[in-house]
Amino acid sequence: MKSTTVAVDLAKSVFQLAVADASWKVIESHRLTRSQFERWFHNRDVSLVVMEACGSAHHWARYLSGLGIGVKLLPAKYVRAYVKRNKTDAADAAALLEALRASDIEPVRIKSIEQQALQGLHRTRSLWMSTRTSRINALRGFCREFGLVIPQGARTGVEAIARLLADPGSAIPELIRGSMKLLAEEIRLLEQRVAQLEQQLAVLAKQSPACKELLTVPGIGLLPLLQPNFEGFGSQLPIQKRTLFQVAALNMHLQVHPESLNCSTTFQFLAQQPCRVKYRPQLAGCGLAGRGQRRLGWPESKLPERPDPDLHPTGRCRDSTQ
Repeated sequence: MKSTTVAVDLAKSVFQLAVADASWKVIESHRLTRSQFERWFHNRDVSLVVMEACGSAHHWARYLSGLGIGVKLLPAKYVRAYVKRNKTDAADAAALLEALRASDIEPVRIKSIEQQALQGLHRTRSLWMSTRTSRINALRGFCREFGLVIPQGARTGVEAIARLLADPGSAIPELIRGSMKLLAEEIRLLEQRVAQLEQQLAVLAKQSPACKELLTVPGIGLLPLLQPNFEGFGSQLPIQKRTLFQVAALNMHLQVHPESLNCSTTFQFLAQQPCRVKYRPQLAGCGLAGRGQRRLGWPESKLPERPDPDLHPTGRCRDSTQ
């Protein structure tokens, strides 16, 4: 059989395949179970497999790469535009072939097992933080119903609620006091789990030279979490060929807020970083720029210069329409 391109519409138990020849014409269509899908590639000459970058796609990409087959993962939101008529599994598979021919769609890098494990840790922390926030909001709502005002701030609010629950003379009825104590205990347990997870990720962050280097940027605070690499944002390009757009995209990917840091200073720093960084840290702007940084004792040599309020980071006037 000649070399072919196979588009795969992934699912939990049923996989839709569209096989195309060298002229991109669909010559075969298959609907396979999971076990059939695993065996289908063993006795066929397949040059390239294209899939959407969705659930389990990275697993199958690693599996097919181990068989010596080229694999490309395309962003699902860009593939959707190539679906003809009604959305079916066969239409989705055919749309993958059309999207593969588009030169402006950048494939998603295949994640390793380690990278997906790190991503799982990051999502676990996000789930715990969301659960903690919902429990705090529930306790605030209960207290409000009994005329008790809780101060703003998660930590301050939890402490105030704990004091009210410990006070037998507070306005909280005995009927609901026990349930509210259980919610407060759940919040403390979640905070302990998050702290343990952050300690684990902090150790991993110290092993990444890229993370250490990025932490030297003023105005960036560390959530010690790692995510897959950011080579798609231009870090694999030679330094002299990186455009302002690519550096700005990397800046937004790191969540550095213009209000927290002089954008031009960040662009200059990120544009000078070494090529092909293996991992990136999950960073967020801490909102400590200017006077806030000086209050916390930032060295003057590391503080960014104050930007001209009338200039955009690109050097143009803010009110310019050119």
